Amino acid sequence: MKIEIVSAIGGEKTILDVKPETTFKEIKEIMSQKRNLQADNFVLAFRGREQEDHITLKEAGVSEEDRVYLITRTEGGSVKY
Repeated sequence: MKIEIVSAIGGEKTILDVKPETTFKEIKEIMSQKRNLQADNFVLAFRGREQEDHITLKEAGVSEEDRVYLITRTEGGSVKY
């Protein structure tokens, strides 16, 4: 299925073709490579909630063409929306 990863700041979009069994950790690893970011420096959110790494897209209720938001952390560990 195709999902859209959208940066909360700047709105940059990336389309990924993934399986429902893909975990958010795997999405973070893919996005780390595509955007040259460290996985510890951002979180992924769906339907307004930060998603834990071990959760699959299916478990979170992500469907075809849904948007998942990439939210970068600022210095000190807070999340910048």
